This record gives sequence, structure tokens and C-alpha cells, in this order.
Amino acid sequence: GYEPDYKNPYRQFDPNLTKAKQLLAEAGYPNGNDPKTGQKLVLNYDNTATTPAGRQQVGIVQKMIERIGIKVESRSSRPNVFQDKLLKGKHQFI
Repeated sequence: GYEPDYKNPYRQFDPNLTKAKQLLAEAGYPNGNDPKTGQKLVLNYDNTATTPAGRQQVGIVQKMIERIGIKVESRSSRPNVFQDKLLKGKHQFI
């Protein structure tokens, strides 16, 4: 049934990103930095954004993730190359 007062804990907006930053620190990367090297954590974002609209979408994802201190590198490729990466597990996140 419908519960009007229910708030999904995984869909709550946190403008200060407190929980995300806390989880990042617990994972060993406070402020998105690797404590061993002092370098920013870098995630490779594999995608098929080869059009201007696709690149805008990638830019939005990059900005959202970079707000917590992680650097995002876009790795755009043609759909057939992207599919091959997925099938072979040669991707970091999509």
C-alpha cells in the first residue's frame, strides 16, 4: 500500500554530500585523495557519448561525481567497441 510519510533512504537529496564524503573516507579516500600518494582518486567512465548531446550528459555525470572529490575521466568509444569492453570486463564504471 501507499505510505505518504515513507522516505526512501537511498533517494534522499543531501546538498552537502555528507554521506557520500563519509563513505569515501571510510573506503580509505578522505576528500577523494589516496593517502599513500596524495593524488585524487580517478574513475574511468566508459560510455558511448560520441555526439554533442552525449558529451553533455557525460559532463553532467562528471560534475556530479567530482563534487565529492573524485576525478572522472571519460572514455568514449563507438558502440561496438563499448560492447566489446563490456563483454570482456574491460571497464571500470558505466
